[in-house]
Formats: sequence, structure tokens, C-alpha cells
Amino acid sequence: MDLLSDLNDEVWQSVADQDCYKTVAERGYFKYHVMSHKEIDRGTGKWIYGVAVYNTDETHMAFLVGAAGKRDPLKGYNTVGLRLTKGPDANNQYEITGMIAYDDCVEKKA
Repeated sequence: MDLLSDLNDEVWQSVADQDCYKTVAERGYFKYHVMSHKEIDRGTGKWIYGVAVYNTDETHMAFLVGAAGKRDPLKGYNTVGLRLTKGPDANNQYEITGMIAYDDCVEKKA
């Protein structure tokens, strides 16, 4: 599976594996279970996911902006490394700014 193929390359970029994995903790990545997927505003590239921090009861709503068309970038992934940034709403809502799955590492462009 290739994360970047389901993402808009104007918004997301691939990061070299060695750069991504060497500094996972420093870069703010944590392991999550993906529990639910839902497209927001069909065809806009926006998705919302229900995620749970691995081996805890802590759950979050995580938004992704920049999917390629109607494709769900996390379809088929049960567990994934995510970097979440607190969203404007303080109710456990976060924006996904980085993802690690298998040998893929992608981050949102600055």
C-alpha cells in the first residue's frame, strides 16, 4: 500500500524512511487504531476518523485534509502511526499532519 498515492501531492509529501523512523517520538508520532472512516463534503478530499491511542482507552476525532479525490487514504489500515495537531475546537478534535504505515511516511507540507 502506498499512502501518497491516495493523497494530493500539493498538500502532502513523502519523507525518507530513515528520517521518519529515527525521530518518531521527537516528531510527535504515536500508534493509533483506526476505528471509523467518514468522508466530509464528498469529493473535497476531507475525511474524519475515529482513532484510539494504541493500548489505551483514549480516543480522538482526527481530520485529514488533502486526500486525492474520493479516495480514503487510511482504507485498509487498522493500525497506523499518526502525528496529530490540536484543532481549533477543544473537543478532542485533531488534524492529521503526518502518517506512518509499513514503509511509508508522509507529512503535510508547511
